[in-house]
Amino acid sequence: MNKELALDIRTDWFKKYLKQWKGIIRPDFEKAFENPAEDKQILMDSIKRFTFTMLNYVGFYLCLFLIGYRYYSALNEQMVLGYTKKGITGLGTYLNLYPFNVIYLVFALILTVGFLSIFTYLFLVYLEDVKPSFIKNLSAILNSVALVNVLLFPFLLINALFPFDKPIGTFGLGVYVGALILVLAVGFVYSAVIYIRSMHWSSRQNYRRALLAWIVSFGMILFFVSRILGK
Repeated sequence: MNKELALDIRTDWFKKYLKQWKGIIRPDFEKAFENPAEDKQILMDSIKRFTFTMLNYVGFYLCLFLIGYRYYSALNEQMVLGYTKKGITGLGTYLNLYPFNVIYLVFALILTVGFLSIFTYLFLVYLEDVKPSFIKNLSAILNSVALVNVLLFPFLLINALFPFDKPIGTFGLGVYVGALILVLAVGFVYSAVIYIRSMHWSSRQNYRRALLAWIVSFGMILFFVSRILGK
């Protein structure tokens, strides 16, 4: 009886886990917002989705690190030697090692959410006579970036299959670059769709206006990032 109960608990947990993923990849915003919901509740639901995907990514990252422990340990030793020769020591060194460098990604995604929510909100304020809800806009950004988190999984697999320190040849490099471009393109388009639909069903935002806000804001972030990396 206890075994059956444990099996039922595991089965229910797995079903709920899959349901969470389905709600992120194919969200039913019409059903979620069929009844007017408070801004705080909408925000909390969006934070849960974002946190769920983020924790799953970190867990997946750690699993790959454990599977390839010998390879990543050797890579860490090489990086430590390189940093030591350059006179770089301390916390910054360890944050660049595997698996601690995942902290940079988490921080970058949180910053992306912050900047996207501010840029899109200011753009919508500029276009509209009626002031939009910042919380609903932030919730929409969290929903879209949660989808980007999902697309980071194939990124991680690609980097594991084609590590930068190993020669992969012209064909391998072409496949690598092509795969990255494909993932980026899918991420941009689908995350835009999630943002637009989320804004439409949560605050009845115009589709074209939401799309324009997303494109302009995303473009601004890419511009600033390119300027920083180009220095």
